[in-house]
Amino acid sequence: MSSLGCCIRWARSLACVVILLAVAPAVSLAAQEPGANQSTSKILQETFEFPPPVQWKMGGSAFGEMEISVIGLAWGPADSPQMISKGSEVHGQTTPRFFPDRPYALAVCLRAKLPKPTQPQTIQLSGLARIKNVDGNIEYPSALTASGFAALFVFPAGVNDIPLKGSDTAEQCDFFPVSPEEKEFLFEVIPPMKSPILSFRVAIKDNKFVITNASPSEATQRQFTKNYGGTVGAESGFGWQLGVLGTQLSGFGKHGPTGKTLWLKGKVDSLGNFKMNEYDAENQAESQLTGRFDGKFSQDYREMSGYFSKPDGSSLQPFNFQETDALGYGGEGLGVPPCPTGNVPAGWKTYINEKYRFCVSYPPVYAPIAEPWLEKYTETPDNSRETRKLAQENRYFLLEDTQESGALLSIVVTSDTFDLQDLAKSAPTGVEGPPGPKVFDNQVFYYYGAGGGGVNYADRFFYDLRSRTLIVAFGPPSDNNVTSERTRKVEPQILATFRTF
Repeated sequence: MSSLGCCIRWARSLACVVILLAVAPAVSLAAQEPGANQSTSKILQETFEFPPPVQWKMGGSAFGEMEISVIGLAWGPADSPQMISKGSEVHGQTTPRFFPDRPYALAVCLRAKLPKPTQPQTIQLSGLARIKNVDGNIEYPSALTASGFAALFVFPAGVNDIPLKGSDTAEQCDFFPVSPEEKEFLFEVIPPMKSPILSFRVAIKDNKFVITNASPSEATQRQFTKNYGGTVGAESGFGWQLGVLGTQLSGFGKHGPTGKTLWLKGKVDSLGNFKMNEYDAENQAESQLTGRFDGKFSQDYREMSGYFSKPDGSSLQPFNFQETDALGYGGEGLGVPPCPTGNVPAGWKTYINEKYRFCVSYPPVYAPIAEPWLEKYTETPDNSRETRKLAQENRYFLLEDTQESGALLSIVVTSDTFDLQDLAKSAPTGVEGPPGPKVFDNQVFYYYGAGGGGVNYADRFFYDLRSRTLIVAFGPPSDNNVTSERTRKVEPQILATFRTF
């Protein structure tokens, strides 16, 4: 049996899958045996690791909203043993048959999960359908047997294609008859789905599958930084600070009973499910792995819950974390700021802002300016008054490069709510849209460079500081209108030392 067949029919973990991002990596082509059906050499297949490339929710079930993920694809002759082996038992269908004009099959393999198990057996609707043409004609999935394609029971919202046998999880392949010449397919999820309208395209190009989203794109990529505190098993006092950028999840925290710092790294899918590793060293080497968290965010990302285990699967216990104002359980901070970090070069200095709970280190060539509101550092009287106010509120820290006259490094905590689209209003000349993300040692900043037009623009990095906008700006020296190469080399080193607490 093929590896995809094994994954789809029996797997209960993601250990057997390979990653697919925008374009999938190398595919498996089944080897041809002497005397075998010629079609056995033409199977193209992929399985996808966490997080899956396409996901949605379906409602209308007595067992709760069902989460559905695309975990694999296969394409090839419908009568081949490999394709037929991916099918499941036939349920409620017409007489099976093959189609001479469409001798191939495209298999879209799904994993479905309900909040609670079915009892003892039920068949659910995934809502998946293929859009055949510009008229919007729909083709529902079929079952595939040794005798051919078998149509499933049709309902207003689709067909019964997800069989669950007294369980909360099922893995199933939906099949669509296609011609060998067809290499592009459009799919849509039909209501009563609970996710926004979802369409996605599957294309075959250079013996690879390519999945692309065909739904209206969201205005911004998912990104945030939050503090969480809570319990693991019977122990309390755990605190985490986590940052999310797209599917990437990273952060650090403290084990309250021991005060030990722990480092976290993982991935989160579009439905809020996450898998996260815990390390006892910042370099996150495999030898430093101390545990695994497998859980789910609440819909508003204010709560995390699931199960924790040691790397070998032992010591299984539940965890629950709630969003807090500070790094600690119940809104209480856990003490010592995590600065200077282990990556700080010798001789560097560290700035700690206790009021807004962040810290950063910088090279000794920079000297702090005690009165940043003076005329030489400001452009207008209004700007001078605003700068003085910010400094008095501990929201402004200014340094000057002693080796480059006029080259300033400023850190400002604004009163503005962090919003990437709103930041686009301050884009430099020639730049359209919000600033792009840059990650420095798991800290996510958003960056604007000089742009065009010959205007003096600093290199500006924006950070989501508990929903406030924090700006770190590296200004050009007095004799230039762009930041020097020397400064740009040290920018990532400085930003890699930034931490919140």
